[in-house]
Amino acid sequence: MVLMRSYPGIVVDVVFSVLLVYFFYNVEYVFIGVGSLYFSMAIFGVLYLYLILSKRCFGFCMPLQLTLFLIMAGVFFLSYSLNIPDVDAHLLKVIVGSFFAFFIVPNVLFFVYKKNPLNVLMVISYAGIINALFIVSMFVFNDFKVWYQYFIVSSAEKIYGVEVHDSMMSLRMIGIDGFSAYSTSVKQSFFAFIYGLYVFFKRCSPRFIDDMVFCLLIFSAILSARTGLFGLLFFSVFYVFSFGVKRSLFLFGLFLGFMAVVIYFISLLFSAEVYEFFSAWFFDVLSNGGNVGSLSKNLEMYVFGFYDFSLLGDFRWFGDDSVYYMGVDVGWYRYAFAVGYLGAFFLILYVASFVVPIRLVKMHVVGVLLLMVLYIFIVMFKGAILADSFVLLSLLSSVRIFHTVFRG
Repeated sequence: MVLMRSYPGIVVDVVFSVLLVYFFYNVEYVFIGVGSLYFSMAIFGVLYLYLILSKRCFGFCMPLQLTLFLIMAGVFFLSYSLNIPDVDAHLLKVIVGSFFAFFIVPNVLFFVYKKNPLNVLMVISYAGIINALFIVSMFVFNDFKVWYQYFIVSSAEKIYGVEVHDSMMSLRMIGIDGFSAYSTSVKQSFFAFIYGLYVFFKRCSPRFIDDMVFCLLIFSAILSARTGLFGLLFFSVFYVFSFGVKRSLFLFGLFLGFMAVVIYFISLLFSAEVYEFFSAWFFDVLSNGGNVGSLSKNLEMYVFGFYDFSLLGDFRWFGDDSVYYMGVDVGWYRYAFAVGYLGAFFLILYVASFVVPIRLVKMHVVGVLLLMVLYIFIVMFKGAILADSFVLLSLLSSVRIFHTVFRG
């Protein structure tokens, strides 16, 4: 009898886990030709319309966040209208996609799981775990990566051409969507936070299998990009605060062992040249700090002054060479050039608003929100993370709604 009652719930969990995988990771299969993000957004949109029409419910409005988002969107459209025709419509896609991610997707999830909102964190975590398995498996086992890439169109191929398969850049052609960069790293770190919240409210203390999942998620974040080291640092703060120092020392030892096993397999399966390159890439940041190649390039971009930006920006995202407008990749600069001081100001207010108002009785949730917001603000000094991966807003918004509705 118990199995009969639980079976529909399992089916729903599987369906939404798969749907979220294809939402968070834009997989483009060769036999479809369109990224999965668009299909998943369409499905979530239809489900939200059903929610409105049949249940007469608009979901959890989050009035402060919604108001600030609409003001920010208004600034975007004002900048667009003032700069026509020399504009980049890509920014309009970003703001529409951001609304879906911030409002539509989380509200559908919390409606489906309204009787047990903790399960929202569970199915979201499953999406990150699935991609983490792909990231580690494709990195370690090249034959699996080559086989899987027959079925997908990687964004790396679109950017660098088919010769990318013969370069060291191919090391980044991992994950279910075929390419992992700094935005993937941030997502994997956020999934670790969310799974941590799920474990804390589900059973208060992690089991061994939970700690293995944490290791998998954080290691996949680091493999995706060295930005994941910030994720490791922030997750360590959360883990110590939630589960104590003693358990944290155990996880630290387990994580070192996990890394040692994976790196051992890499040393056996990779050629000497590739292994040497990977080792230099992996450990370079620990020995050279700010002299790391990608970081030093970003630091060289900090050459603009106060008067180089305007109130409403130029609404440009790409330069004439289809790369970066003004040749700069720094996230805060890109937003300031695109939508000016006013747009960047409301973007900061909007993201920061996810930590207020707060209920101090759920300090673990508040702590995760603070860490996620701080992580976003720091990564924005590297790249425009909320444009490159607006789906992150679904993770931030889901934790925010969970903070409001969970009574456990």
